[in-house]
Amino acid sequence: MNSDANAGPKTHFAPAERASSEEIRFQNREFSKDAASVGILEAMPDPAMVINDKRQIVAVNSLLLQALGAASAGDILGLRPGELVGCIHSNEMPGGCGTAHACQVCGALQAILGCFRDQRDHSEECRISTRHDKDGGALDVLVHTRWISLPSGEHAVVDLRDISDEKRRRVLEKVFFHDVVNTASGIRAIAELMCDHPNAIEKDRSRYERDLYRMADQMIEEIVAQRELLAAEQSELKPTITQAKVSEIVEDIVGWYRHSREAKGKTITIQDVPDCAISTDAMLLRRCLGNVIKNALEATEEGGDVRVGAAVADSNIVFNITNPGVMPDQVQQQIFKRSFSTKGGAGRGIGTYSVKLFIERYLKGTVDFTSGEPEGTTFTLVVPSNLSSE
Repeated sequence: MNSDANAGPKTHFAPAERASSEEIRFQNREFSKDAASVGILEAMPDPAMVINDKRQIVAVNSLLLQALGAASAGDILGLRPGELVGCIHSNEMPGGCGTAHACQVCGALQAILGCFRDQRDHSEECRISTRHDKDGGALDVLVHTRWISLPSGEHAVVDLRDISDEKRRRVLEKVFFHDVVNTASGIRAIAELMCDHPNAIEKDRSRYERDLYRMADQMIEEIVAQRELLAAEQSELKPTITQAKVSEIVEDIVGWYRHSREAKGKTITIQDVPDCAISTDAMLLRRCLGNVIKNALEATEEGGDVRVGAAVADSNIVFNITNPGVMPDQVQQQIFKRSFSTKGGAGRGIGTYSVKLFIERYLKGTVDFTSGEPEGTTFTLVVPSNLSSE
């Protein structure tokens, strides 16, 4: 991080220096005098802006004003793109948008910096976590930048195409089929065991039957969960509060994942779990715990162990899921973004995003994680033991 007192404001990535308000007004006036440039900006099919070499807005088109519900550009001029859309990282550092640690993986910033550096067009997809409720605080945009030289200096035209619906649809379709097939595979594995080796499992037959019933029930939950996630993003989900035993919730979800494809060659250990009741939406809670356990198993090498535990802390229940793997820093910076995936390929990346959405917005809890040597990665889910129905 730049910490030299003579080098300007501190930053973890892009320069923090800004143009003065007088410079911004001058650049806006100069741009407005160029009828051709103004016409091109207005003719763009998406919300768009013109920024200076300090990444500050000097002009916007009417589509951007409409998207923001703003009457004029007066309060917008001088802001940076992340500050305009309410990116959660835009106020982490005094220098604002572009200067936080997380900004190193921002697609919009990469497109902007590349445009000024190479003086040519750049396009990048960008996943932005915002402070707004719309779409669950997640925004997916395709950012296209074009370098232009004006009498007032170097500038870039930034086009913002909202691809959130496209991303959401692709992700939900992929996750739906992935989860249902995964559940069906677990049912098939137990059914094959019961049919092909009836004598070998006779001693534990009742346990396998219970697991089979539980997994069939889980398949129904997976189908319902896709509908709930869409409702959650639209702020239409209503939690169904019931009372359940914490130990039973943990045992149920661990029992199912022990037979999943991800658990092959690995173990899941239940550590201390309190035998107390919790009033919450048990289906949502199981869904969240299951997503984290599945991710932990996928990050664990064969022969490894995933540990699941819970504890009472004041009026909350704290769930911990630990695996021996360590996430790269780039993954840690994006782990809760809707379309981000460590696996690659179109249509992946909803698990940790949905966990955070469900836990924090609907179960009124918190989600966090730590990842490093030698402890590995631990996700911590904290939920109230008595969720209010209000």
